Amino acid sequence: NLQNDPENSVLQVEFCRRIEMLLFYGVKTRAFKWKSESQDVWDLLKEISPNHIIEDIILLKSVKTDIGRIRAWIRVTVNESTLQSYIQLLTDQKITRKFYESNAVFNNRESVEQIVKLVALITETSCKVIFNCDSFDFDVAPSALEVRNSSSIVRSA
Repeated sequence: NLQNDPENSVLQVEFCRRIEMLLFYGVKTRAFKWKSESQDVWDLLKEISPNHIIEDIILLKSVKTDIGRIRAWIRVTVNESTLQSYIQLLTDQKITRKFYESNAVFNNRESVEQIVKLVALITETSCKVIFNCDSFDFDVAPSALEVRNSSSIVRSA
């Protein structure tokens, strides 16, 4: 049970949820109507991550959807203390142009630098969070509209 496990405190879960919101904020909706925003974000993570991380996440038996894989990826990178470096990669304009609208957080270098510093502070405590969880698939991914309407996304991350 997540709530009874001290290593998976409410703050850690909330931190991961905020990172998820950041990844969805300003994501481009591709021309293909059958593709979801979750597929677009998962495609982004596959592009910036080493194959072994993606393969490990795909092999998780409890995680079967793109949103579940995104949530697992966030937690794996928190556990490995590599989330900061992946967020830094999202400042690459080649990547942001491909996956994000111009108003996305990742197109604002100052915002990304603040996020990187915050992530570094939080992840240096060497926290461990569960990354193979059935519930990752069942929660609905935040739509781009819901994320854009969240005024506290950057300030609270």
